[in-house]
Amino acid sequence: MEQQTIIVPLFSVRPAYKFSRFILFLLIASGLFISSYLLYRYLNISAENSTGKIDFCSTVFATSCDDALTSKISTQLGLPLAAWSVLFYVGLLLVLLMPWFFGKTFNALASSLVYFFGLIVFIIAIVLVTTMIINPKLFCPLCTLIHIINIILFFLLPRTLDINFGLFRSRLKYLVRSFFSKKLFLAANLWKVFGLVTVLLLIASGYFGLKILTLSGAKAEPMFMDFKPILKEYKSQPVKNIPVFATDPSIGDDTSKIQVVVFSDFYCTGCKQFSYDLRNVIDSSKGEYHIVFKNYPLDKACNPLLQKSLHDGACAAALAAEAAHKQGKFWDFHDALFTADKKADEKLLQKTAMNLGLDLDQFNAWRNSDSARRQIQQDIYVASQLGIDATPAVFLNGRLVKDLRKGVLKLLINEEIKKSSFNIY
Repeated sequence: MEQQTIIVPLFSVRPAYKFSRFILFLLIASGLFISSYLLYRYLNISAENSTGKIDFCSTVFATSCDDALTSKISTQLGLPLAAWSVLFYVGLLLVLLMPWFFGKTFNALASSLVYFFGLIVFIIAIVLVTTMIINPKLFCPLCTLIHIINIILFFLLPRTLDINFGLFRSRLKYLVRSFFSKKLFLAANLWKVFGLVTVLLLIASGYFGLKILTLSGAKAEPMFMDFKPILKEYKSQPVKNIPVFATDPSIGDDTSKIQVVVFSDFYCTGCKQFSYDLRNVIDSSKGEYHIVFKNYPLDKACNPLLQKSLHDGACAAALAAEAAHKQGKFWDFHDALFTADKKADEKLLQKTAMNLGLDLDQFNAWRNSDSARRQIQQDIYVASQLGIDATPAVFLNGRLVKDLRKGVLKLLINEEIKKSSFNIY
């Protein structure tokens, strides 16, 4: 007796499955929306305190997602996890739409691909949730919501697409056997291969597009920036007299017509991002600009202007940097703290001091001294007089630089050079 093949639609029309289908698309849409925000936030972290960008996590959940978005594990295979998440949801939608474009013969292939993607992301979600449990500093409310969505999606797929692990494994074996047999060259199979390749090429295009976006937005010089409103805003800022003392950590020619004063916090994610741009400016200036660093830790342990601590431990890091400055290693210490994969806890402070060859006895004595605390208090007082309440706060020749996207400071410096009658070169 000939066995009859039953083709099951990608989405069953039974009421229960209609509801499952609705939930499936709702979860995908929600995941795509949240992932898009996280990617947007990732691209704008460097300007979080200067361009009015809203930190949704801090506003709604009273805890920032920025540490998770800029952690060591936040970027994999050239893309931030937020971008991978966007790519996953878009890819999921493309695969689900395959049968509508290529015919019902793609039902089995589409459901198998969706199940495969869902399985991979389910495993990744479990790993990342476990990582956050082990390291609470990486906790991110919106990231956690994404992981929950991905876990629910995986368990919802069998009910929505009439597929389970056993059926997926059987289809995978059949696909492998067909690939190495003459069946692959049948017209129906070649059409399936064409559809699969088309979808994979679209996903690959999305990968390279997102990579270009993240590189240009987060790490590269601004490519297509309208500089006129930036310059107009900068020129509208009043020129303030910023006291600079001999005890301030500084680098470059103190008689230069170009002076940059930076108020920063070693626990501030935006400061970390800006530190890379500052290093580029320092390196390109060849010592001809005067760069001054002032501490403004958002930590009540040394900053009495705060109602609550935003960065516990920032005062300890600032005092340690002052102790490094005492031994002529401030900028090395500064770069080491900002490029570290984790926040500057006691272990990291000691390790950094040791790696830089500091005298540890002097280092520990100075950072615990009243003199070091007075230096921090002096910086905080200057900041209060200037009306600073967030970091990083950057002043170029006395004017506040509000836009701190990568490359903007260098562009503004070039403008200051042009208008100066003094050739600093």
